[in-house]
Amino acid sequence: PDRPPVRVGVSIGDSIAGLYAAFGSVMALFQRQSRVGERLALSQRTIDVALNESIMSMMESLVPDYLAYGVKRERVGGRMEGIAPSNAYPCNDGTSIIISGNGDAIFQRYMETIERPDLAADAELQTNAGRWARRDELDAAIGAWTSRHTRDEALRILDDANVPSGPIYTAADIVEDEQYNARNMIQTFWVDTGEDSAKPVGFPGIVPVIGDKSLPIDHVGPDLGAHTRDVLAAVLGLSDVEIERIVTETEC
Repeated sequence: PDRPPVRVGVSIGDSIAGLYAAFGSVMALFQRQSRVGERLALSQRTIDVALNESIMSMMESLVPDYLAYGVKRERVGGRMEGIAPSNAYPCNDGTSIIISGNGDAIFQRYMETIERPDLAADAELQTNAGRWARRDELDAAIGAWTSRHTRDEALRILDDANVPSGPIYTAADIVEDEQYNARNMIQTFWVDTGEDSAKPVGFPGIVPVIGDKSLPIDHVGPDLGAHTRDVLAAVLGLSDVEIERIVTETEC
């Protein structure tokens, strides 16, 4: 909270707004199908999606917390506001993992697993409110434990203890993941990357999955200028001679 805000790593506002727009279009089609013959006002047939509203809809209790209790949420890093312990923790091989041990029963197993029975028995830490108040202490204890293990070792130990945890994937982890590949979520195409020859590049599959695997992607984006002739003919109505002259001059 003492640092300036940071950007999300991807253009998530555009993506969420796009999903809402698609969902709204499907709703409009269903409305048209279910109300055949009824002429709706234009305002009822308009799908209006704003980027900022799309993001605000994902903010959970941000606004109610402020209006009901005056709570002004601040940046919490890898934590979840009001929930502890739940965070990202470093391992000794340069990776990090997420561990969510905030449930009362899970917390007991969790602390025993990281060799801190004193924290498991602490009366103040038996409820989430108490754990949140001492979140820095808990995160320090957990981080000290994960820092003694590799990612795979820590995840195996936590899994054996039935403590919810998982890796933080890099791009390399994603493309090698058996589950993604089994569901056809990494689809490979030969593309021009600006080098001497085309190379195979993986792209994310189609979500949601319909059936057992992601549907196949029909094509990647067109090459630069792939539709120039079509546009000049269909949109501008130019003749073949005019198009050939323009294309030739452009290529030169």
